[in-house]
Amino acid sequence: MKVISFFIDFLHILFILSPIIIFLIPMKYFFITKIIILLLFLTPSHWIIFNNKCLLTEFSQKLGGLDNTNTNSAFTEKYLKPFYEYFFKLLNIKNNSQNISKFVSVQWFINYMIIFYYIFYYLERKKCSNIL
Repeated sequence: MKVISFFIDFLHILFILSPIIIFLIPMKYFFITKIIILLLFLTPSHWIIFNNKCLLTEFSQKLGGLDNTNTNSAFTEKYLKPFYEYFFKLLNIKNNSQNISKFVSVQWFINYMIIFYYIFYYLERKKCSNIL
């Protein structure tokens, strides 16, 4: 079961990195990019159903993964801890559940900015370069 939990966590990391990964997908597979972007935009809406938790986090915990976590953001707490602790220390912010939730919101804000860049600048630029 731990292997399946690790695989789900790996998919979770890929999903978090998908705003960057979409730049590597060739244009002939643009339908995959559309699906990824749709899933990224719909992701926060399912958190309400799962008491401010991610579906992938719930699955991983049910399969025995993400042990030794204390917050609703178990995945973030386990895998992104060094990253957000650095920013908490840099900005002199207390490391608690509420601030971790804020960090997750900032992370999604950055993801959405990358997606908007991709949609409204990168694709337009690519389209213009194909014309020339």
